[in-house]
Amino acid sequence: INFEIITDRDTMAPHERSPYAGREWGEELWEEIYETQIVFAPFIEWRTNEYHGEYVNIDSSGARKTWNPVVSNSEEYQTLYMFGGSTLWGFVARDDYTISSFLSKKINNAGHNVMVHNYGEISYISTQELLRLVLLLKEGHRPDYVIFYDGVNDAYAAYQSGTPGVQNIVMLKEKWGYSTSSSAMSIIFRGLMKGTVDILTQSRIHQAIGKIAVLSSPKEEFQEAASNYDEEQLQSLTKDLTGYFLETVDVLDYLSDTYGFKYAVFWQPTLFTKRSITEEEANSEARAHDKTLFSFYQLSTKSLVSQRSAHLFDISDVFDNETDTVYIDISHTSEEGNEMIAERMFQILENGFLD
Repeated sequence: INFEIITDRDTMAPHERSPYAGREWGEELWEEIYETQIVFAPFIEWRTNEYHGEYVNIDSSGARKTWNPVVSNSEEYQTLYMFGGSTLWGFVARDDYTISSFLSKKINNAGHNVMVHNYGEISYISTQELLRLVLLLKEGHRPDYVIFYDGVNDAYAAYQSGTPGVQNIVMLKEKWGYSTSSSAMSIIFRGLMKGTVDILTQSRIHQAIGKIAVLSSPKEEFQEAASNYDEEQLQSLTKDLTGYFLETVDVLDYLSDTYGFKYAVFWQPTLFTKRSITEEEANSEARAHDKTLFSFYQLSTKSLVSQRSAHLFDISDVFDNETDTVYIDISHTSEEGNEMIAERMFQILENGFLD
């Protein structure tokens, strides 16, 4: 990032930014996203509650609606389950324009009969995604393909706490400084707090909810644990994150052998890996100003790429030649950005992954 173009942080809501200019559905889409509620879920800590709108639809299991072809009962088709954070879920994207929907269109238009399911969830890290997959397998689901799309949430969780796999939602909300009408994390926080009265009446759930958020008031000022790390400390944290993330791949490898599905893990692009940053992108949120976080994500990306896993694909360079605004913050992309990501995924999957 050219930090010289960073001025005051952009306070516009996501739908007011240039990728959505002139699109009448933008404000209604954002209102629907804001109306969604987060509920407590055993083992995976939270998930989005069922919701039905014009542009955002979530079923009773918490899965986002995905574009899929209409098939008859006599047709045979395979299933592809996708897991990730809010970037995969489709933050500020209509149902048919999420990464999962674009990928489904590309796969089926190429002649593959595949039904794609979007199990992305706001703020999930890879461990939560693994648990979500295990629970689905336990329920009898048998996908033919599994895709994990990760990077920013695992990296920021490690950066925030100094330890991979740990995150604190109250700290996230406070640090981001968004109003309740302009943040995915605020949606999570609001949903959790709304359910607190009911949750506290159940002792086991009360204990579990402690993993998600500290219900006492956060300090007025704080710093992420790694915000003042020197280069040696960042390198050490990078090594820890790399090992932690590769454990996800190891578990997926075991589950793949046991349950007979193919899998791929994609390391996602972020604002920190885009070569040409627009002023609008640079001023999109507070974390875009964090040079240490910038360095940490780049170090983590290089470290994971060096592992050369047969199932791990780095697509962090997908926007290398893009000069227009595609990011509404450091990770969430416009619908056009979602399609570019899906296209890169499809190119990789077509090369020996899809039957």
